[in-house]
Amino acid sequence: MSKQQSNSKPSSGPQRSTAKDAEAHARSAVDEAQRSAVQYAEDGKSAAAHHVADLAAAVRSASDSLAANDKDVVARFVSEAADGIDRAATSLSASSVDELMNGVQDFARKNPGAFFAGAVLAGLAVGRFAKASADRQQTTPVAEGAANHV
Repeated sequence: MSKQQSNSKPSSGPQRSTAKDAEAHARSAVDEAQRSAVQYAEDGKSAAAHHVADLAAAVRSASDSLAANDKDVVARFVSEAADGIDRAATSLSASSVDELMNGVQDFARKNPGAFFAGAVLAGLAVGRFAKASADRQQTTPVAEGAANHV
């Protein structure tokens, strides 16, 4: 093979245009994926804020029940917990996903031990919840079937 045959010509018009079109299409796909991910995260954040607000309402209801049963000291502590949970729900709802991520990263940098302990506890809680949910799903149909045969 001669030197002339092994050297390829620089890219010309149609090849360059196709490469630019492919690059633009790839960028567009990445941008769309990022927008979808942000929207998914925002939807999840909104749902989490709603669940946290529901939890605050339930804790507040427990506090009211304790107060009605003359358990004022405990009711006050539970009410304060409900206030804190409610503030967390409001903060979660009002913050963007980026702000929340930055806050978590800052906390992790400043308090690595507490962050790690919290992550472990959260993992254990999620694992126990998942196991309890799976156990309940497995036993519920059997229990309902047994109740129908009695």
